[in-house]
Amino acid sequence: MISSGSLLQARFSWMLMLALLLGACGGGGGGGGNGGDDPEATLVRVEISPATVSVAIGTTQQLTATAVYSDGTTQNVTSTANWTPENAAVASVGNAAVNKGLLRGIRAGSTSVSATFQGASVTAAVTVTPATPVSLSVTPTNPFIPDGGVRQLAATMFFSDGTQQDVTNSATWTTARPAVATVNSTGLVTAIDPGSSVISATAMSLTQSATVTVTSALATSLTVTPFNPAVPVGGTQQFTATVTFSDSTTRDVTTTATWISSLPGRATISDAAGSKGLATARLAGATQISAEVMGVRGAVTMTVTNTGIVSIDVTPKNANVAVGFARPYQATARLSNGTTRDVTTEVSWTSSNTARATIGNAAADKGIATGVAAGPTTITAKLGNVEGSTALNVTAVTLTAIGVTPANPSIALGLDQLFTAIATFSDASTLNVTDRVIWASSNVTVASISNADGSRGLASSLATGTTTVSASIGTTTGQTVLTVADAALTAIEITPTNLTVAKGLTQSFTATGRFTDEVARDITTSVTWSSSSPAVATISNDAGAMTQGRATAVQVGTTTITATRSGINGTATMTVTDALLVSIDVTPKNANVGVGFERAFQATARLSDATTRDITTEVSWTSGDPALATIGNAAADKGIATGVAEGQTTITATLGDAQGSTTLNVNVVTITAIGVTPANPSIALGLEQPFTAIATFSDSSTLNVTDRVTWASSDEAVATISNADGSHGLASSIATGTTTVSASIGPTTGQTVLTVADAALTAIEITPVNPIVAKGLTQAFTATGTFTDEVARDITTSVTWSSSSPAVATISNDAGAMTQGRATGIQAGTTTITATRNGVTASTTLRVTAAVLQTIDVTPADASVPVGAEQAFTATGTYSDGSTANLSGLVTWASSQTSVATISNVTGSRGLATARATGTTTISATSISGAVVGSTSFIVTPIVLRSIQVTPAAATVVFGGTRQLTATGTYSDGSTRNITTEVTWATVDPSIASVSNATGSKGLATAAATTGAATITATDPDTMIDGAMTLTVVSALLTEIRVTPAAATLPIGFARQYTALGVYSNGSEQDVTTQVLWTSTAPAIAPVSNASGFKGVVSGTAVGGSTIRATLSNGAGTNIVGQTGVTVTAATLTSIAVTPGSVFRPSGSTQQFVAVGTFSDGSTLPITEQVTWASSEASVATISNQAGTQGLATVIAGLLPITTTISATRGAVAATATLSRGLL
Repeated sequence: MISSGSLLQARFSWMLMLALLLGACGGGGGGGGNGGDDPEATLVRVEISPATVSVAIGTTQQLTATAVYSDGTTQNVTSTANWTPENAAVASVGNAAVNKGLLRGIRAGSTSVSATFQGASVTAAVTVTPATPVSLSVTPTNPFIPDGGVRQLAATMFFSDGTQQDVTNSATWTTARPAVATVNSTGLVTAIDPGSSVISATAMSLTQSATVTVTSALATSLTVTPFNPAVPVGGTQQFTATVTFSDSTTRDVTTTATWISSLPGRATISDAAGSKGLATARLAGATQISAEVMGVRGAVTMTVTNTGIVSIDVTPKNANVAVGFARPYQATARLSNGTTRDVTTEVSWTSSNTARATIGNAAADKGIATGVAAGPTTITAKLGNVEGSTALNVTAVTLTAIGVTPANPSIALGLDQLFTAIATFSDASTLNVTDRVIWASSNVTVASISNADGSRGLASSLATGTTTVSASIGTTTGQTVLTVADAALTAIEITPTNLTVAKGLTQSFTATGRFTDEVARDITTSVTWSSSSPAVATISNDAGAMTQGRATAVQVGTTTITATRSGINGTATMTVTDALLVSIDVTPKNANVGVGFERAFQATARLSDATTRDITTEVSWTSGDPALATIGNAAADKGIATGVAEGQTTITATLGDAQGSTTLNVNVVTITAIGVTPANPSIALGLEQPFTAIATFSDSSTLNVTDRVTWASSDEAVATISNADGSHGLASSIATGTTTVSASIGPTTGQTVLTVADAALTAIEITPVNPIVAKGLTQAFTATGTFTDEVARDITTSVTWSSSSPAVATISNDAGAMTQGRATGIQAGTTTITATRNGVTASTTLRVTAAVLQTIDVTPADASVPVGAEQAFTATGTYSDGSTANLSGLVTWASSQTSVATISNVTGSRGLATARATGTTTISATSISGAVVGSTSFIVTPIVLRSIQVTPAAATVVFGGTRQLTATGTYSDGSTRNITTEVTWATVDPSIASVSNATGSKGLATAAATTGAATITATDPDTMIDGAMTLTVVSALLTEIRVTPAAATLPIGFARQYTALGVYSNGSEQDVTTQVLWTSTAPAIAPVSNASGFKGVVSGTAVGGSTIRATLSNGAGTNIVGQTGVTVTAATLTSIAVTPGSVFRPSGSTQQFVAVGTFSDGSTLPITEQVTWASSEASVATISNQAGTQGLATVIAGLLPITTTISATRGAVAATATLSRGLL
């Protein structure tokens, strides 16, 4: 850990280093950064987002650092800030260029990370959980995106402890159908073509998906919400853009639209990723906020109202704090619009009596008051000219009790428990003293507890059992009992994690549990097993059969195997492949074949899933004795055995390592009969009929002799039959009738009768193929039948027509209306049109598009505006189905008389007409195709008054003073004119200021003798249009600034605080050190700081001279400047004097020590905040090196008087003093 003294010394070293760098670069001005439009803007603070973050072990979270400047602007400084972790063993944070601000969880526990930019630091609280990822979600789950549009998907990881984390930017994104939709590395989906695609995100071995549907609908209008909001100056407003499509669906397009403010000086609106649509109010008035995307545009009016800080509330009110203890305060600004804002880190804190209580202004102790001595003081928070205060009573109370929370907690072995100590004092007040107490554990073998900075009160479990956790300050102790229970399950690992199993086989999985004590145990039989897809694989939970974790592959595919116990899940992936070959059956078994004849064999595979498959053409065939029978392996005779000589042989089929065989008997036999099949068949004209001839032999065996017989037809006018190779026994029909089909080998013949019937329908063809029709129109289809005699006939009126989606299109079967086959488009989409007859069907696809544009209406009709004004026109299209759509962003606009009015076709202002001169013109809107045009008349009248601006907009006047005001009218043509003498002047509060309406002094405002702010208005009596300004009446104005010390010297390498004293016209004086803008004429020699907490601190960086200036407005538009000289010398520090040199203080009290340095040129300089303080006996007294309390010693309670040595060190120079402790 870095000591507070080191931090302090580092702070001053940083200031000097920055000053040297600025000098080396030739920079000028103050020490603050510039992030806004104001070149004098200074850095106010740095913020981290998120300020509190929880991450799981091994996961990451991107943090963002934002600089906030005095002019209200902000700047992302993530990549330039210096990032540091408090405890790198718990969480690390990237500080390299490629990973700045990237937080990573290392070990379970609590810690913090800091970001430092230009001397300002901020801390974020970090909790690292031992959680494991349980599930992943992708949202939205089923988004619709118009063709060409984009949509951002988000991935969220859910952990076993109930927390969740955004992993959108770290997940791996993929799309199943890139031709439909693509996705980038951060989940942004782009629609390519109508259809559906599965978008998947993978993170931490988990995968989840969403189905994206790309529609062909067109964007018709865009709505911006909220409607016409009012926002105070400095406030923000998030706008939302929603597109309506031609199919009546809507989409939020806030993040994809282009945002524009018509008057950025009044309000800006962000078009940057991450803040799209966020408007910031700049100046009172109205502006148009518009959004445009996909050719459509929408707009609203945003009114910016005046606002400011009215008061500051400081809480807690009237609090107590014990001597030596601290109390944090909060400052809340109440704004003129009724809202509030936390300004704790922005205000300047002061204590009216620092001898009783001090209050910090440094980043580490901003608003934290510390009791010094008993008595009352006033704590004040000031921002600008507004301040708030409350009373703080410092009491000399005694500590009566310490409460330790949580009370009697129980944790699992291996986890940590954070305790809090709350002190109760003799006046019944309480205070969090977690970082002040001494923590102890009565049984350190069960749990230890930390007293280290950053982890005080954090107990770490070591073994099961109980221990008493105590917190002590002096003789006061509080305690509670901590129970450490058996280790809890934190994660489950399944092995194997990814495997492949053949269909029909089994696989045993093992579940290993990870527990809080970091011990791994086999929990296979105590988890609940499940399969995400039981149709792919099942998994057993049967304890009786002792088969827990055994998975059975059911069908080809992939499934996730999950083991669950106590809400903790572990997963593995199981892929099932095609079944494996187990054995081969050869059939027929023990067959016979005659010498010179053939016998066909079949090989059947038996697979691991108990199914079978014909593999006759895949195996290799062999005969055990080719002299008795051969068997073919060529494509033409695969598996066909031929008898060669009488005897017995073995026929074998081989595939890979599997074999099957059977016996074949070769006999010398004669044919006794031939059977022809099928018996007496009937076929339609134009078809063919294959016949088979089966020979029966003298030994009663049979054989297929289709290819050996001679085939004949008794009537070849009815049918012929083939004897050609490859088509033996194939009969072809010629005409209707009957014929006898015969098969002969030698004298043996077999026969049957073939009947040829009329031709039958074999196929239907629908035309046109895949047509497109607009919604509300019709499409006629024709059905053509193809028959067995190869003649095509129109069968449109004899088929039955149907539509798969009548909601998209209907189709008629009305014979009476003679409309068979006529389809009508109902709504955009796709349907299948089918024609059916006698069981024969055909289909085609009909796509229904959006309705056809018929007319365009331009509104408003016959509009009239004055010269210089604008008029937004809308083009509304009417379609063939009677629907309408806003086409303003799609049409081409034109004006027939551009000298009278022009109209825009520019994105962001389409349809916006500008009046140029009096007269009449025709405004027209033409469709994209140019076929449809709509128009209206546009009348331009003479100019009119639009607004009145009173200048100055704000002014300050002393009692009895006057200020001439000017009223300027702005007209519809953009011209302006001084109308001071034409308006009616009025004041809202005459007790503060009056304004003249008399001839010769119109607009002359006179301040009364009451301080305050009065609103002065100027109103046009004809139109009642008005303008206003604010006149502030004060009792005195700033007249002089005195800067001290005057003409001082400063040794190089050291710093000195300069003070600015304001002198006012009524003779009063006020410290304005923190209000002025400090500058140095030679910043390379003596830069001066404007940073919060360091205002007016001058650093010596090079030998030479410079002028230090303090500048502040006097409230009436004039800057008052005070200055003094400073000479930076090469003098070196020779000695340090510490006062008091010897002091006696009672237990529990404090003592402020002061260090003054003497230099080689004889000069002296207060260096209390620039030395490192130390106490030789920390048990007697400690001494602070923290900003704001450097050199403040605290006497530790004790029974005996003891002395400690207080030392102040700078480099090799040191000085000491003694502090003696008295009795309690």
